[in-house]
Amino acid sequence: MVLAVPTHPWFSVNWPENRSILKRTFVGFFFLGLCIVAGFVVFLDKKYKAPTGDHHDHTIVIPKGASLDQIAAVLDEHNIIDAPFYFSWNARLRGLHASIKAGEYAFPKERTLENVLSLLITGKTVVRKFTAIEGQTTKDIIMALNRTEGLEGEILTLPAEGCLYPATYHFSYGDQRQMIVDWMIKTHQKHLQDLWAGRDQTLPLSSPRDALILASIVEKETHLEKERPRVAGLFYNRLRLGMRLQSDPTVVYGLYHAGGVSLNHSLSREDLDKPNLFNTYLHSGFPPGPICNPGFSSLHAVLHPEKTDALYFVTDGTGGHVFSSTYEEHKRHHQALRLRRQKAQQSSRVNANKSSH
Repeated sequence: MVLAVPTHPWFSVNWPENRSILKRTFVGFFFLGLCIVAGFVVFLDKKYKAPTGDHHDHTIVIPKGASLDQIAAVLDEHNIIDAPFYFSWNARLRGLHASIKAGEYAFPKERTLENVLSLLITGKTVVRKFTAIEGQTTKDIIMALNRTEGLEGEILTLPAEGCLYPATYHFSYGDQRQMIVDWMIKTHQKHLQDLWAGRDQTLPLSSPRDALILASIVEKETHLEKERPRVAGLFYNRLRLGMRLQSDPTVVYGLYHAGGVSLNHSLSREDLDKPNLFNTYLHSGFPPGPICNPGFSSLHAVLHPEKTDALYFVTDGTGGHVFSSTYEEHKRHHQALRLRRQKAQQSSRVNANKSSH
């Protein structure tokens, strides 16, 4: 007796019917897959536009050369996003992963994955700033620059005195300090060249360097911008008459340059008599170089000085100066200043005694 072997309908000899079943099954699985993918995409899109993170402001650095998964991990570590998986998949599906830029970013407390990715792609990094102060020496400016966080590469060799333009310079995290130095030098050169080209042609200056030296002296003599053209005019009067500049800041700088005193040193009569190349009480004409890095107003004042008959000036005790055209008048102003200072000291002692009783 021959036993019949049962066969599954799919494997029956009825091939047309089997192909129809296979086709319907394949189409069913295909549409099921499409539905799953579509649902996943819709889910990711909802995550993309939904609030994410801990709702606090954050500033972090995305390192150079980091992979997408590493970037997602950094964002997750700082609670900027809820889950690195959703961030990475959204970035990949939208073709944005290759456009993310390294740098320092500030993320607002109200954010979505869309906001986070948009910020990283546009490269709108945090803008930092460094300010070189008018009247500072090159050494002081470079020391401040080397202390400034967010920059790379320490400056070991000091640029020349007077060649750095005092201003505020903006930079991004990871920029080189040398870039800021080059920027300061280039800006200084441009302003000095432009001002020199438009200078008063009657001035007793032989080169832009002479203008720079005198501007550095004017810068240290007065912090009042309105006084600088008059101080410059006064020094030109002295030069034309063959008088020495007799500028206290040049003496202080000479002592500082020799390594003996700080720039806040109060001068004595003995200091004025100490020989050094910058001492304009002992040497005629300009000192051998600038004594600081002057700002624009001092450079402009030296190349466009005020017409004045003044030859002397002394502090008025309130931050400004009193100018004189004769030495006799200058002595009277000096005496008046001494009297004001003596009265102020007496008043301080009286007040101190009252407060002690």
